[in-house]
Amino acid sequence: MARTLISSSHFFININIIDMIKCCSVEGCNNPVKYKGLCNRHYLQMKRHGCIVQTSNDYSKINIYDNYAETLITDKKNNIINKAIIDIEDVSKCEHYRWTITSAGYVVTYKNNKQILLHQLILPKKCNNTVIDHINQNKFDNRKCNLRETTYSLNTHNRNNFVNPKGIYFNNTEKLWRVEFTYKNKKYYFGKYKEKEQAEIIAKYHLKRLGII
Repeated sequence: MARTLISSSHFFININIIDMIKCCSVEGCNNPVKYKGLCNRHYLQMKRHGCIVQTSNDYSKINIYDNYAETLITDKKNNIINKAIIDIEDVSKCEHYRWTITSAGYVVTYKNNKQILLHQLILPKKCNNTVIDHINQNKFDNRKCNLRETTYSLNTHNRNNFVNPKGIYFNNTEKLWRVEFTYKNKKYYFGKYKEKEQAEIIAKYHLKRLGII
């Protein structure tokens, strides 16, 4: 391994050039290389687990497609529980956070003990007496075409007159999928389920039964 010697009139210091100029080979990690192309943390993970393990300190992974991107949302045990859609141009705003979900179903992260909601990060409010509204009521669709700044009353009107497209959302407190939606000012609730697939089946059945889809 290449090394160099820096000298002065007072001391000599050995410096590993490769460690200075190379970062860890794990995507998104900027820590210096410790051994075999990995930083100390990821090298220890490989040694202990045989693979790279995501921890609560890691940023959420973002997948980029042709005309949109999606950030993977995880729970405290780093299980993927959903995906949030964003515009590709907003990836730089969102990539240095770990995203999860509030009990109300909003995509959220925390910095310096302050809550940061994804839709408000992407489209900041210009006025104090307004809110950022999800036009299609899908809180995981945070593309700018689905966000708008509006008044509280219009936001409530939109929420009360637009059905949740899938009819389900994940309650982060209960760790359960709730089959719940609002349509024409009437709320519908059909239970909570551990498995997302089961909740989707129940939601689809009732959405069809009510003539909504």
